[in-house]
Amino acid sequence: MYMQTHEMRCRLPEISDESILQEYVKEHFDNGEKSISASMGLSSSVYSEWVEKIHRNADTGDSTFGRSLLYLCFDEDRLVGLLSIRYELPEELRNKYGDIGYGVRPSQRNKGYATAMLKHALSVCREKGMDKVVIGCFKDNQASAATIKKNGGKLIAENGNYKEGLISQYYLIDIQNTDDGRVIAACGNDCTACPRYVKHPYEKTDEELHHTAELWMKIGYRDCIVTNEEIACTGCKSENRCRYHVIECCSVKGIRTCAECAAYPCERMKECFRITGSFEPLCREVSKGKEYDQLRKAFFEKKENLDMLKKLIEENRK
Repeated sequence: MYMQTHEMRCRLPEISDESILQEYVKEHFDNGEKSISASMGLSSSVYSEWVEKIHRNADTGDSTFGRSLLYLCFDEDRLVGLLSIRYELPEELRNKYGDIGYGVRPSQRNKGYATAMLKHALSVCREKGMDKVVIGCFKDNQASAATIKKNGGKLIAENGNYKEGLISQYYLIDIQNTDDGRVIAACGNDCTACPRYVKHPYEKTDEELHHTAELWMKIGYRDCIVTNEEIACTGCKSENRCRYHVIECCSVKGIRTCAECAAYPCERMKECFRITGSFEPLCREVSKGKEYDQLRKAFFEKKENLDMLKKLIEENRK
């Protein structure tokens, strides 16, 4: 199964990819590069064993590094880069290796692939429940540093821990997407105000979740009172139910929210705003006081939240 990001398709390697990966390695060697970024020892491994290791790391993980993903990234049928997402690293190792690694083949550099790959990696990390990611590059790799900064990276450390004799820079990217710590969903909902949201530190009691399930039926969000397990939510994920298909759209484009899309506000989002607003009168009727205020902040300020994020994005690009 392919995961799409920007114009690329990203997937785990298969045995049938051996020839294209041999070409990928050769292009690096021909360019005078003996170290291949995000390759997990590809050039020095027996290929079948390497593929087995990558799939094992994805399924059950490594005892030291935890679970990780290594994607081959394609533009149409051409392999353009490798993307490594290490989303279960212990703190000590993430500060040395970083949570994300990527590399683009020499002939395809400076075409925007690294930026698209990093954007997709950030969306995967967020789906895995991460709030922040650490990513590093050598100090003299100005192109990689620019890519990280473009995706919101802030320099937090500079040392020689990764490779003796070379200075590495480490950047922190906050996946929470507002300055005040709120988590804004792809469609503009404020997750941190949502009575369904249970990600730490916003856990809910069983009683609170059951009350929310009852409220959802009264409003018309559900046809019946669903279980606490079904009503509980930890944020946007590709497998989540999304009546507007916004999560899927953002995933395909490799972005976190609609505010990052050049087409915002598209017709789909205008319809989303309209339908969301149609629920507001009933919400006001069946909920009172603080409960209604919570719903208003969570769901009925979508456009304001996305407009705010859009403004922040434009200001950061100046």
